[in-house]
Amino acid sequence: MRRSVLTSSVRTVVEALESRTLLSVAPAAAVTPGTGSITGTVFNDVNGNGVQDAGESPVANATVFLDLSHLGTLDPVDPTALTDSSGVYTIANLGAGTYRVEVQAGQGLVQGAPESIDVVVAAATPTTTNVPVGLPSSVTGTVFDDQNQDGIRQNDVNTIEPFLAGDVVYADFNHNGKFDTVIDPVTQAVLFAEPNAVSNNIGVYNLGNLGPGTYQIRVVQRNGFHQNPPGFLSVTVANGQVLNLDVPENNFAVISGTVFNDLNGNGIQDGEGGVPNERVFLDLHHDGRLHFDDPFTFTDSSGFYSFPMLPPGVYRVEVQSSVGFLQDKPGFIDVTVATSDAPVVNLPEGTPSSISGTVFNDANHNGVRDAGELGVPGQSVFLDQNGNGILDAEVDDPNTGAIITPAEPASVTDASGGYSFANLPPGSYIVRFILPAGAQQISPASGSYSFNLGAGANVSNQNFSIVGPDLTIRLLKTDTRPVKTGVIRKMQAVVTNIGSLPFNNQVGITLYASTTNTLDTSTASIIGGIPGRNPVSLKPGQSHKFTMQYDFPLTQPSGSYFIFARVVTAAGDANPTNDTTPPIGPVTVAQAFVDLAAAYQNQPPVDPFYIGPNQPVALNIVVNNIGNVPSNGLLSFKVYASDTPTLEPGAPVIYHPAPRKVSLKPHKPQVFRLIVPNPGPQFSAKFLIVVVDSGNPLGEFNLANNFVIPANPTVFR
Repeated sequence: MRRSVLTSSVRTVVEALESRTLLSVAPAAAVTPGTGSITGTVFNDVNGNGVQDAGESPVANATVFLDLSHLGTLDPVDPTALTDSSGVYTIANLGAGTYRVEVQAGQGLVQGAPESIDVVVAAATPTTTNVPVGLPSSVTGTVFDDQNQDGIRQNDVNTIEPFLAGDVVYADFNHNGKFDTVIDPVTQAVLFAEPNAVSNNIGVYNLGNLGPGTYQIRVVQRNGFHQNPPGFLSVTVANGQVLNLDVPENNFAVISGTVFNDLNGNGIQDGEGGVPNERVFLDLHHDGRLHFDDPFTFTDSSGFYSFPMLPPGVYRVEVQSSVGFLQDKPGFIDVTVATSDAPVVNLPEGTPSSISGTVFNDANHNGVRDAGELGVPGQSVFLDQNGNGILDAEVDDPNTGAIITPAEPASVTDASGGYSFANLPPGSYIVRFILPAGAQQISPASGSYSFNLGAGANVSNQNFSIVGPDLTIRLLKTDTRPVKTGVIRKMQAVVTNIGSLPFNNQVGITLYASTTNTLDTSTASIIGGIPGRNPVSLKPGQSHKFTMQYDFPLTQPSGSYFIFARVVTAAGDANPTNDTTPPIGPVTVAQAFVDLAAAYQNQPPVDPFYIGPNQPVALNIVVNNIGNVPSNGLLSFKVYASDTPTLEPGAPVIYHPAPRKVSLKPHKPQVFRLIVPNPGPQFSAKFLIVVVDSGNPLGEFNLANNFVIPANPTVFR
């Protein structure tokens, strides 16, 4: 086992670092006796891959120990074992726990990376842990100012990128991104540190005494600079190898990170793999779409991306996810960078997920949907993305109309009370339910569901149970005799609250006529009812009787119809599925029509009818309604003077009394006497043609019989 002891010059640099993280020394702990064990092989890891491959020999007489104090030194209390001729060791009699395995191999060999192995031991279970060792290796190179951020030092006639002296380069054993040291808890003296070296006046560093394995090489950030993304260089060194590796730094702003598959939906890359070949872009327009002027790049094989040489500003980082993937909500990450900033922005994404559940009427108040408890349709469930407890609408830019904040997703429950949200990206979600007026939510007790939605997860049974008023309706008096359109009838209905809470709201009733015995409100006709302005208070089990009028509209086609009654409330009905009565009928409906037939009561004489000067003409007109419904319009008469027994165009009206309100029942003729003034001798002989108009909203079924034409003319003197 080896740790890097700081030289005096390095110690001076380390102690001057304000960002240094010191590791407190773990107190030595006795091993609890048990039946667990750790066994394995110490081998010479020639290629540095950490696996004993063919030809890599075992190491005998190596001391393997459990570093109880985590100081990297073999203490008297540390359990030990010597490897045999086959390199095998066994440390037995261990209780359950986590142990740090290290080795002192001797023979000029040092332990490979990682320099220590933490092993979890279960009681009575042997745990196999092989330990790689090898000849010391080294990593050397220069630290330089990578002004064009290409990772390669430029040194030609056009560009010379300067070396950086005095920077601490170190091997980050625990991959935490910090230069860790171990201090004496008593004297605070720096005892050990991760392998390190300080670049000299020409930027050269040399990390020596490294065992074979893979290392993350980092540099302690100098003021105003940062190491090129991703902030470290990964290098594998073989047994005894000397590897050259230049370390670039720069002082431009840069955004970098990893696009990863967020399997647990927590937005943090915790062991989850990167996604290669994803297009990452800076959304300059903030509209979620890639425009021609948006900078973009593609992730490499490990999911890494980088945007170098950025001017200071605020950037929105997004992923144009490949088919089958969605970026974690809200689908973007806003980042502010200043000069020399290098934030690491990891972008989570994953395969689409879904959330579903049911809103139901919890009759027994137990929070569980039991047999017979019905779902509640037409209820709103939403994803509360900002956690403010309300369903937020879309917010647009008043100047450009661009969407600033999209509307929160909402789902309306179907006929069985079910809701669902599909095609959701991974992330944290709050699912809420908009409680209808007068209802009480039973479950969930918190009022909402909160969880992380992992990639490809389908979360179901996010149910909301409620209790409240439940109105039903039944018909008392109905008339199923044949009827004509426009005929007023009456009907009585009883509305009952069968729910578990009082109802205090307005109630309306709508009557429908349907050609089938199944109500479809999109095709059925509304024939009457009462408007929803009747405030009613109904305790559980209490009823209220309503009397209403209805008629089949005058435009209703003839045929057979079923009548339905539906109770209507603005809010407060916990179960709308029982708000409609069974059908009544069928009722035969005939089309109503009005048809006036007019004639002279006594036809004028065969010879011409002579009227003396200033003498009026008395005409007795019989009007008969041969339709099937009363005519209740304004009855009017016009008397025309025509040269022939045909109403000619342009014939003058010589008499037009004011219309009168008349009710003409079917087949009940009435006689109307018209006193027509003498229009003067200039009219000579004229046929007096009388035209009758019912003024009925139904119009006339047959206008031909509204004309009264005499056989002979009337002669005026």
